[in-house]
Amino acid sequence: MKYRPHLPDDCPPKDAKSVFSFVYRMISGEVPVPEDFLSFRELKPDKSYPSDCIASGLSVYTEIEGIKRLKRRIPRFRKMKAAKANLNPEHGTMKNTPIPLIIPGGYKQILNHLSFLK
Repeated sequence: MKYRPHLPDDCPPKDAKSVFSFVYRMISGEVPVPEDFLSFRELKPDKSYPSDCIASGLSVYTEIEGIKRLKRRIPRFRKMKAAKANLNPEHGTMKNTPIPLIIPGGYKQILNHLSFLK
């Protein structure tokens, strides 16, 4: 499979899997536009990231509850919308990459967060 040129050499990771799944992605307007599907690496190529591979993927969620939780907890996402897509292996691979959030009493993970890599 041919991946986009901005992916690092070790990306996608060997444990990323092909998938048939509906996923949800945060978008900035009422309808999706190409800019809604740029990775952090594409948006800010000069920034340093803890994982270049994950920064080169896209955040998607397998359940709408992940989007709702994100909107409740992080103010900059509150006005954003959710787009739903039906993915199959030709779209790339995915790896579960839960997001740790600091909550009272410790950490909690946002479940069903995946990095979609293509």
